[in-house]
Amino acid sequence: MNKNVSFRKTYRDLIRISLISLLWFELKRGVSSADKLPVFLGQGLICGEVSQTSAILQSRLTPTVTLDSIGNLLGASGIGRFELATNPNFTNSFYTEWMHSTADHDYIIKTKVTDLQSGTRYYCRLQYGKSETAMRAASMCTFRTHAGIDSAEEVSFVVLTGMNHYYFHYGKYDPMAAYKSDDKYLGYPALATIRKIRPDFLSVLANIYFYVPSVKAYNRSIGQEKHLPSSHGRQEVLTEMGMRKKYHEQLVQPRFIELFAYVSTYLGER
Repeated sequence: MNKNVSFRKTYRDLIRISLISLLWFELKRGVSSADKLPVFLGQGLICGEVSQTSAILQSRLTPTVTLDSIGNLLGASGIGRFELATNPNFTNSFYTEWMHSTADHDYIIKTKVTDLQSGTRYYCRLQYGKSETAMRAASMCTFRTHAGIDSAEEVSFVVLTGMNHYYFHYGKYDPMAAYKSDDKYLGYPALATIRKIRPDFLSVLANIYFYVPSVKAYNRSIGQEKHLPSSHGRQEVLTEMGMRKKYHEQLVQPRFIELFAYVSTYLGER
C-alpha cells in the first residue's frame, strides 16, 4: 500500500477517535454537572385530588428556590420518597417507593397513595436528595381525606381563580397598576388570608396558570409606552414548555408554598 494513502487513513482514524472521545467527554461532563446540582424544593409540596381513601402527593426538585434571569425555575435530578403518618411526630409512619426526578417529567416527584382512612388528617414530608445515602427531609405538610357522602360533619372549602401573575407583578398593561407593597415577592396577599382561615379543601381553577392576555390591550399598552415585559415577552404560551414555565413562576411564590402545605388542593378548569 502506498505510504501516503496509509498515512491519510491512519490520520482519519485518529481524528475519528478523537472526535468520539471528545463527544463522550462532553456528554459525561453534562450529565455529571446536572447530577452535581444542589437539590431544593423550589415549589414546596402539594397534596391534591384527595378522596376518602387516596391522595396525590407531588413535589419538584430544583437547583435553587428562585426564578432565573428569564423568569424560569429549572429542575434538578435526584430521588425522593414521601413519608406519611396520622400524627405530626410521624410515629408509626409509612413510606412510598423511591422515585427519580427526570427531565422527561419536569423533575417532578409524584405518586398516588391509597388505602388511607376516611375523614382523617395526615401529615406528610418528602425525603429527597441525590441518593438514598445523601438525603434530607422537607418541612411537613398536611391534608385531610374526605369523610364520605354519609357523613354529616361540616366541611369548608375555597375556590381560587383570577390570580394573574402578569397583572400582579407588572400591572394590567400599566406598571402603575402593579402591586407595590414590600411583600410583593411573597405573592398574592389573598393566599395568606386563605391560609389563616384554614379551609379543609382548596379548588384552584387552571386559569391562574394559563391566562392569555388580550392581544389588543397588549399592543395598545406598547403603543402608549406603558408595557413592562413579563418573563413570557409578547408571545402567547402555546407550548408545553411555556405552560410549565407558567406553573414554575406561580408556584415558586412563598404564599402558594405556605398555603399548599396546609390544605388539600384540587386543580380544575373553568
